[in-house]
Amino acid sequence: MPIPWDATTMSTRQADIDEQHQEWIGAFNQFERIVQEGKGMEALRGALNFFAQYAERHFVLEEARMAELHCPAAEANRTAHAHFRAMISLMQQQVRQAEIHFDQVIALEIELANWLVDHICTVDIELRLVA
Repeated sequence: MPIPWDATTMSTRQADIDEQHQEWIGAFNQFERIVQEGKGMEALRGALNFFAQYAERHFVLEEARMAELHCPAAEANRTAHAHFRAMISLMQQQVRQAEIHFDQVIALEIELANWLVDHICTVDIELRLVA
């Protein structure tokens, strides 16, 4: 199911970070369509590569901002980012080796959606307290 952007629950009050979150959610929603339409491993591989690259760019900005503002969630944020990197790396490895079945792809999609929403709504929004 696509993830809607909800400023009330997702906004960090940091315009650049919120913009990146919205872009990321848009990319996830495209990924979700790829999975639901069974577009194939090449499309899946491309989506996961995008997430891995985008995460690095976004995580650098977000971690620096939390450090700059002395956000109390900074350490939890770094830990969550490390978990995400490991999750994406495992997904990429499974897809690369074609050792993944459709039901596993669905499970990975759900895990990715849950991580993204949970992370934004519980960790990233801590930036509101220091903005």
